[in-house]
Amino acid sequence: MIKEHINRQVIITALILIVISIPMIWFRDLGAHHEISYLAIASDAMHDGRFFTFFREGQHPFTEIPPLYMWLSMLDYALEGARGNLLLAVNAVSAACCIVILDTTFSSLLQKNMRGRAAFCMLSMPFLFFSIYIVSPIVPGMMFALISMSFLTYRVHIFSENSDIECKRGNIAVPLFTFLAFYTSGAAPVLIELILVMFMLLVKKKASIYFRIFTIRYILILLGVYLLNLVLVWYEGRWLFVSANLNTVAEQIFGGVFEGHTIFYYLFSFWYLSLPLGFCAIYAFIRTLIKERAEMHTKVQFAILLPLTAIFVSYISSYRSEYILIYAVVTLPFLFVYYIQKQGARDRIIKWLLLLGIVPFIFLFAVSFFVRSEYVILQNVFVVSALLFVALFSALAIFKVINASPIDGLSVFASSILIMSFLLGFAMMDINPYISPMKAIKTTLALSNKEKVDKICVSGVNDSWAMKVFNPEVDFMQVSPALINSEHCDSSYRIVGRKTLRNHPEFMELLKYKGTLQIGDSLLLPPGNLKKLPLKNKK
Repeated sequence: MIKEHINRQVIITALILIVISIPMIWFRDLGAHHEISYLAIASDAMHDGRFFTFFREGQHPFTEIPPLYMWLSMLDYALEGARGNLLLAVNAVSAACCIVILDTTFSSLLQKNMRGRAAFCMLSMPFLFFSIYIVSPIVPGMMFALISMSFLTYRVHIFSENSDIECKRGNIAVPLFTFLAFYTSGAAPVLIELILVMFMLLVKKKASIYFRIFTIRYILILLGVYLLNLVLVWYEGRWLFVSANLNTVAEQIFGGVFEGHTIFYYLFSFWYLSLPLGFCAIYAFIRTLIKERAEMHTKVQFAILLPLTAIFVSYISSYRSEYILIYAVVTLPFLFVYYIQKQGARDRIIKWLLLLGIVPFIFLFAVSFFVRSEYVILQNVFVVSALLFVALFSALAIFKVINASPIDGLSVFASSILIMSFLLGFAMMDINPYISPMKAIKTTLALSNKEKVDKICVSGVNDSWAMKVFNPEVDFMQVSPALINSEHCDSSYRIVGRKTLRNHPEFMELLKYKGTLQIGDSLLLPPGNLKKLPLKNKK
């Protein structure tokens, strides 16, 4: 039965995604904001023998990231130190699994030759790649949630046809993967699932069978496992951590009620985050809703209602919108291909919207030449090659849209995104200093160790306390810009990060003194009062 649902083209597409991601995973350095701190928190927990309670800066309870993802961070740190490669690899594999899960979910809606095209069109969304290359629980959490939603969608279809039938499918999978989603990325996926099922049943006018779909048994299992988790949290951290965990869940769900963005923000996000699919998919979304509202298949409802539910949840909860938006884009390629399959290539609006999304990419290569003097990274051979391939493939995609079909054009554009991601992976060694302080940190540590200096002053770098993950014996002190060149830091090396340089450009004048270095968007300053040091050009 399983073999009937497996599509070779979809599996190949998923494997291509993983292979394309390898250079980025291997060469990318971690950013200072959140990414390094996850590993620092994990290393502290390993040192103290804790698995359910975590501390930020060694003293503040940290409950924003659930334990399962922190366990992955602990495993990553144990295997390779402060690298983060394993966490990025988990993201890539999770995204590939999402492609397979969505294909299996929609397999009955699409013709065999369309299934592979739909999966490949999913690679046309830059936001999918952005989420892979950021150390975050969003993608693995989405994978677990999509598995659970797939089973719930099947149950909605079965019970809406005959509410008296018995259906055991999902009795284990739904609570298991729902809890894994919660234990990986928090309350958002659970909230999306609960509201999604209600929306689907309201459309079908079957709200009365809600607890046949998401049964009381499921809810009791979820509450029971969560209670067990709280017991383990209490064992390690007593009531301080139990209350912190409960407050975090409450804050995630209720903390930002009705403080979300307007609909125009989401319209822009669909265009920006899933170029060039965004507006095109929204149009297919609306047309499908109008044409099939009377006899809409349950899985089409799922494809339409998941984005709406994700937007609704991000609006009523305190989750940052970009954390939820990935749920709002994952079904768009399948809805787009489904609409093309039903309508053929007759709809000219689809073509025009697709062209609107592709055209800007043709000019990226040309525009880069006008600003390359301001952005040194644009002179990197891999970056230049990536932009050139995107421009050429975008032109070819436009030709395909006009002369062949929208799906052919989107597939060609997806190829350009794949090539761009692959080439940018090899450019990361030059890009890293501009997005990550890791090179500046390691260079400073090497100089400090050579001169046996055990203190480093840091200004303008997020989560500077987490830098201890690179060397626990060195004291990283966060200081204000005013103290960088004062007696307070005269005896230590200093790192001046992007934030301080942006607000205090006068710091760039320090480069004229001997011993100062610029590493990407950071300055490395030697010990001593710099204004008393000789100038670099002085003979």
